[in-house]
Amino acid sequence: MPILVLFTGTSWCPYCIKLEKAVFSEKSFDSFANQNLVLLMLDFGPGGSSKSKKDKELQKEFGVTGFPTYFLTDSSGKQLSKGGYHNGITPDSFADWVRKAAPKK
Repeated sequence: MPILVLFTGTSWCPYCIKLEKAVFSEKSFDSFANQNLVLLMLDFGPGGSSKSKKDKELQKEFGVTGFPTYFLTDSSGKQLSKGGYHNGITPDSFADWVRKAAPKK
């Protein structure tokens, strides 16, 4: 099952908040995610600050310089696709992105 790695800042980042409201807080996304994804959300503080050394290491490893940024990886951590907030994103369009990026079973 693919892993969705989300780098976000839900307490301060306007586009992170928009992505949360448009996609991740929707019941249709929950239903899709529960059946198709492993979720890893890394929620950073203002300006990308983090109290977690592991989160900062993952931020560096993935080359994240802006928020929100998300990656779809396989179970070994190989990156399959990368994305971020854009106008018009919906749970359905997000699910389509996952289906196109994830390896077929």
